[in-house]
Amino acid sequence: MNNLFAKINVTKINHIGIVCSDLNMSLKKWIKIPNAKLISGPKINSRQKTKYAFVNIGNSYMIELIMPTSKKSPVHNFVKSGYSLNHICYEVKDFDKAVEILEKEKSTKLVTGPIKDIAFNERRIVFFYNNLDGLFELVETNFSKKKYKNKPVEKLKNKIMPNNNILEVKKIIYKLFPKTKKLIDKSLKIGAVSKWDSLGHLNLIMEIEKKFNTRIPAEKISSIDGLSEIVNFLSKNSK
Repeated sequence: MNNLFAKINVTKINHIGIVCSDLNMSLKKWIKIPNAKLISGPKINSRQKTKYAFVNIGNSYMIELIMPTSKKSPVHNFVKSGYSLNHICYEVKDFDKAVEILEKEKSTKLVTGPIKDIAFNERRIVFFYNNLDGLFELVETNFSKKKYKNKPVEKLKNKIMPNNNILEVKKIIYKLFPKTKKLIDKSLKIGAVSKWDSLGHLNLIMEIEKKFNTRIPAEKISSIDGLSEIVNFLSKNSK
């Protein structure tokens, strides 16, 4: 098992998340697999702006089919490629401790949560991302009444002057997405080139955090989606 997952005491894989553009059509295909059973759904998840269904495909293997219901859904960009493996969800022995450990991992980025999820009967979930494991989800094994508050943004320690931010950010963008070198500044945003998709953007955010020694809150990632938004964020959160 991955050392990181051993460290956070993963007990088992809960499900594999797959994004689709047409939930009903996808569901018809999956339930044709021998011994496959529809466990839950289709249902609407208003918090995640998705429609979902859980299917047991035999031997206790579970998949979650996810269809975005809005462009603001965190999985909206995945539908462009049709079916897409979105994430693997793990159950952990101690949810709070696992979150605490992962938040301290420099190579791992908090994406969403922790939040209560109606798809799990209000059990808490959280999404993280790193280059090795991609996007992954944790779900608590048992229901908890604990409430989470978003942590404040960490202040910059090693500061780069705001008027230099744009040059430094562009260097990072060009390094991750070389094809953007031909684009004007206004066009430097998620979707500008094929590699700058949702996961590519998470890589960019992590590189920005490393370079500027800051933390961008998970709830702000979707709105900080291009060069100007990144520079504005850095300028406002430095002294």
